[in-house]
Amino acid sequence: MTETQNTITRLLLDTRRKGIEKVVDFLDENDFFVLPASTRYQNREMGGLANHSLSVYRFAMKLRDDAIAANPDVKQTLPADSVAIAALLHDTCKVFNYAKDNTDGTFHHNYRFPVGHGEKSVIALLRCGLELTDEEIMAIRWHMGPYELPERDTSQERKEYHIAMKRTPLCDLIQRADKEATRENLRGVRS
Repeated sequence: MTETQNTITRLLLDTRRKGIEKVVDFLDENDFFVLPASTRYQNREMGGLANHSLSVYRFAMKLRDDAIAANPDVKQTLPADSVAIAALLHDTCKVFNYAKDNTDGTFHHNYRFPVGHGEKSVIALLRCGLELTDEEIMAIRWHMGPYELPERDTSQERKEYHIAMKRTPLCDLIQRADKEATRENLRGVRS
């Protein structure tokens, strides 16, 4: 077990959320800890998905701490366990996205469960029996913003996105943390 896998597992189990043990087993059984986060962009190395998820968690917790320092009342709307769950599990869907090419070891897209990116993560977590709050569901669902796929960018999608963003600060926090983690990795790749 890698240090990243140990850390993510510990952080998830520390939430003590009902169903979290099954989620950890699911991640293990479906190569979450060895898959890349992307086949072409950030964290495309083996283990990149886990590294990206941990990076998103770290950015999210920093953003949470900063928000609480500016306004202590925010602590109630950004519980640490919700931040951990949404940040660490926002890309759970990627266990369905990639297949390894046994000839050269590269990964390619595999569309064995073709539903939306954020929705796919929520569905997988609920199927594991994880109890998610409405705020966590919205944050995971909308972590890509309203522009996941241009062909899905309808006025209804934008409306639902904006409602979710107004309803819970966790949506904005996870989206910002995901962007920062991606930028940080891409800066390192280009250097």
